[in-house]
Amino acid sequence: MESARHLKTQNMKTNKYSLFLSLLFLFCFFHQISSPSPAFSQTSTLALFEAKEYVKPKGAPVTYTDTIQVTPGDYILWVYNGPGSGFGGFGEVKNVSVSINGIVVIDSSDLRKSNPVTKTISLQSNNTVKVVLKGQGDNSILLGISPPPVTAAITSPADGAVLNSSPVTVEGTVSSNANVTVNGIQANVSNNTFSASVPLIEGINTITAVARDQYSTTYRSITVTLLTKGSIAGIVTDSSTGLPLSSATVSVTDSLNITQTAVTDSNPKTNYTITSIASGDFTGSIAKDGYTSYSFTGTITPGRTITINASLSPIYPSISNITVSNITADSATISWTTDQISDSLVEYGATTSYGSSISDTALTTNHSILLTNLIFGATYHFRITSKNSYGFASTSGDNTFSITDLGSYLKEKWEGMKTALVSGDIETALTYFVDASIDKYRQIFTELGSDTINSIFSSVTEFKLYTTYGRLAGCGAIRVEAGGTYSYPVTFILDENGIWKILGL
Repeated sequence: MESARHLKTQNMKTNKYSLFLSLLFLFCFFHQISSPSPAFSQTSTLALFEAKEYVKPKGAPVTYTDTIQVTPGDYILWVYNGPGSGFGGFGEVKNVSVSINGIVVIDSSDLRKSNPVTKTISLQSNNTVKVVLKGQGDNSILLGISPPPVTAAITSPADGAVLNSSPVTVEGTVSSNANVTVNGIQANVSNNTFSASVPLIEGINTITAVARDQYSTTYRSITVTLLTKGSIAGIVTDSSTGLPLSSATVSVTDSLNITQTAVTDSNPKTNYTITSIASGDFTGSIAKDGYTSYSFTGTITPGRTITINASLSPIYPSISNITVSNITADSATISWTTDQISDSLVEYGATTSYGSSISDTALTTNHSILLTNLIFGATYHFRITSKNSYGFASTSGDNTFSITDLGSYLKEKWEGMKTALVSGDIETALTYFVDASIDKYRQIFTELGSDTINSIFSSVTEFKLYTTYGRLAGCGAIRVEAGGTYSYPVTFILDENGIWKILGL
């Protein structure tokens, strides 16, 4: 009996069985199989990945019995009827029967439906492959057994899942307890299942499980999204106009004590957005120079965007302590204070329509404007405006003063000087005098002594303004004496600081 001829191929690893068969058949057709031994033996051995030819010689049916030793499990059996003239046979065998461990798994009816034909079979450690061929001689079949490609699937998390924490436990199934790595991390494999703890980054992540056995490699991938953070967005407006307020600073401190800031723009819908805010409690503030600030708190969850809108109010200067001083026959000084540095503007006139104004662009909190060329005896209306460095202005209500008030003002000066002098406080009394006259009157008052001073000044009953001329004002201190009532001249002068002081008595 003619012996069987054998063809052995190299080990091939692939993920898809169809690819394995295609490559194997191409190899068989384009490479000459080694010649069989002249001695024929019905009993032989078969190895994995071996493409073995079984020839039907002329004459009676022939039976081939081979043994194969493998690791128990499922395998792929394939049979090709009639390998062609490139091999020992020249056509298809009419009747074929292939049994494994006594069970027929492929016969002629299978080959008539599909040629080649493949089937999944279960093998033990030691197995017997029996091939029975009948029909015309010099025809043959090819038969081979190979392991199925390793299979794997990721069962958790689901493809496209949105996750809120990292790392994530990746679980799945794998055939034959093959070795599995997930994103390069060795997985635990047991009972054909695997698991691995895989770190993720914020955003979209690809998770790839690679399953390998000694014969093949399989890749399975899914995509998940990690969202552990949220966002805050909103619009900041100017309360005085309702319009978006640009250049405001929005600051947020999250649960990890990480502070992020954004600067608003002029977008009328959303003029700021802050992303990557850790989930949990947060605090924040919105501020812009010249405006009131806004504070907020809240709790954010992964993937959530919270809307926080705010309206900031301009901080206007506060005007206070408005005074009119140093009134002369044709001038007066308007003074006031503000709580923030601002410029100065005084509008004035005979009515509330004003009509005249004097300004000073210097920024200060203590303001003073000198009004000149006034009409003696007239009453003037005035109002004050101060604008800060941010362009926000405050305006006072209407105020009035009269040039005829100079007499009362100078009388107050006189009474202040006289009170200090009569009480014996010469130095305080001298502060009412112009600098050029202080030394002169210090000597006079000292020489007069307290008794004489009291006698002279305590008997002054009235003080009047008689005339003004430029920076000078002529007044009289009226005193009742034994011979009658007398008016003693008192001259005031407007000094270089714009303050009325006594020039001489």
